[in-house]
Amino acid sequence: MQTFVYIFITTIILVGAVSTYLRKKNFSTFWIPAAVLIGISLIVAVVSYFILDGWRSMGFFFLFFSITLGAIIGTAFSFFQKSKE
Repeated sequence: MQTFVYIFITTIILVGAVSTYLRKKNFSTFWIPAAVLIGISLIVAVVSYFILDGWRSMGFFFLFFSITLGAIIGTAFSFFQKSKE
């Protein structure tokens, strides 16, 4: 469980930093890092559901859930941060 918390916090930091950078460059593309991470982790979770047994696929689902929450929160931090233009 501790690993998922670390992944969650790392995802918030990375997506928040990249989204903030993209928001300063072009306002309409700040959500792309979160969408890419969510898409990749969803594909991995769905494929592991069909390939692996129950416990391992459930671990990939929790990984997907941690990445999704971290990406959404990181993008929200970027969106609500004051832009210094």
